[in-house]
Amino acid sequence: MTFDIGTDIDQATVNINNRVRQVEPRLPADVRRLGSRWKRARRRSSWWPRSTHRRPLRHLYISNHVTMNVLDVVKRVPGTTNVQIFGAKDYAMRIWVNPTA
Repeated sequence: MTFDIGTDIDQATVNINNRVRQVEPRLPADVRRLGSRWKRARRRSSWWPRSTHRRPLRHLYISNHVTMNVLDVVKRVPGTTNVQIFGAKDYAMRIWVNPTA
């Protein structure tokens, strides 16, 4: 959630918690069991690194490398509240199962 500049964050937190409690009984059991998480960001600043390479590498390879090797390291930097890869591509596999075989 985002708020306008000048919003009292403590009051907004109370309002959000109250609204979540109102809808909790209507959520599926697994969602209630696992709960929800939120993080409070103090400032809004962004870091937009760009990965480049002399050899032409496929976007899928670079995206996978950043996801596997860089993402968690950046998340552990003190003060980091959220890390997102824009335009991420993930390896995928489709498996068809024949239940009668």
